Amino acid sequence: MQDALDRAIEDNAAAAAEHAYDKHVIEQGEFPEIGSQVELQTLAQRVTETERAQIAPNGQAVFYQPSSNTLVIINPASPE
Repeated sequence: MQDALDRAIEDNAAAAAEHAYDKHVIEQGEFPEIGSQVELQTLAQRVTETERAQIAPNGQAVFYQPSSNTLVIINPASPE
């Protein structure tokens, strides 16, 4: 069961990083310490592993880590 959970976290973090990298790292410069999509994925994984999810009314899972000011949103209804 833990392996399945770890894979789900990794897959969601990879999707989040792929979706967000160009906009939030390259274009808007919101993560100056991030140098690659893999680094953004690692950050997203860390946030989803350590922070408690809040479920939004639209069904999205929202994870927020105050120490890094990082928000990860997982939308299970979207294929993206």
